[in-house]
Amino acid sequence: MLSFSDDAAGSAQKVTLSGTGMSIALSPTALSFGSVPVGQTTSPQAVTVTNVSTAPVNLTGFSIMGAALPDYAISANTCRASLAGGANCSVSVVFSPTKTGKRNGKLNVANNGGSPAGHA
Repeated sequence: MLSFSDDAAGSAQKVTLSGTGMSIALSPTALSFGSVPVGQTTSPQAVTVTNVSTAPVNLTGFSIMGAALPDYAISANTCRASLAGGANCSVSVVFSPTKTGKRNGKLNVANNGGSPAGHA
């Protein structure tokens, strides 16, 4: 409760405050696909998305980001638009390099509880 005093008659003015913190966690936080010949595709690797709060979280989008964007793809997604408190779902990613050398990207999970990103 927020309370503040003034010189008006009566007791202090009060405002009741409430809120629910929301957050999701990604596990693992990094995926390593190893060395892959250009043009070949790896087996999928899964990232588990867990709602660590008690309130539902709206999942508003999944995307691959970074300079190596064309090298990574989401191959499966069991997540729905809303993830209940304590629930989880998974997103699978594959790697298919278009060039030689180190190829980095990130899986971004946009949501109304914050936007953690797991390395692909």
